[in-house]
Amino acid sequence: MTAEERWWPSPFGADDQHGMLNHLTDATRLAALGLVREGRMYDLGRVLDEAVPVFPGRHFRQTLDARLSGPNGIALSPDERYLYVGNWDPERRIVVRYPVDASGAVGAGEVFFDMAAAPGEDAVDGLDVDRAGNLYVCGPSGIWLLSPDGAHLGALRLPHPRSGAPQRPARRRQAVHLHRRLLRPHPRGARRLAGKP
Repeated sequence: MTAEERWWPSPFGADDQHGMLNHLTDATRLAALGLVREGRMYDLGRVLDEAVPVFPGRHFRQTLDARLSGPNGIALSPDERYLYVGNWDPERRIVVRYPVDASGAVGAGEVFFDMAAAPGEDAVDGLDVDRAGNLYVCGPSGIWLLSPDGAHLGALRLPHPRSGAPQRPARRRQAVHLHRRLLRPHPRGARRLAGKP
């Protein structure tokens, strides 16, 4: 797209990437500090709660779950009826499942799977759901495979530390990011390595 075709021309030039942030300079910050008289602070952020204005037919609801001290990994079931959230806390290695109604509202969650007794120091570090509804959870000692009803189907032990959720390149096959490489196990290899951690 050429500069002439843009509908958002910048007063700072065609190649500008900062927009109005160009106004923030050492001189403008110093001038703003000169306006301070009492040192009081005001929170200018928008507080989001159930009383915020919304379009008719919509609502805002914030769900807090004290069981999740470090949420890490979120995925919807294929039918979008359940929301899964992993907890990145070595003391409480759990996956929580929340029902989602037709309007998108999230209900009270329940512990879907608890990895507390599993050996290893790893916590839950991401998750994904396949088309059949099975969960792939990066947890202690590798990737755990859980059925849609919460049964532990097996695990893929990994040779190196891993980080992040299992990934599906082009939404075809599961893969996981190891520190310097991406591992995409062959389906037969995954079956051969499956077993209880």
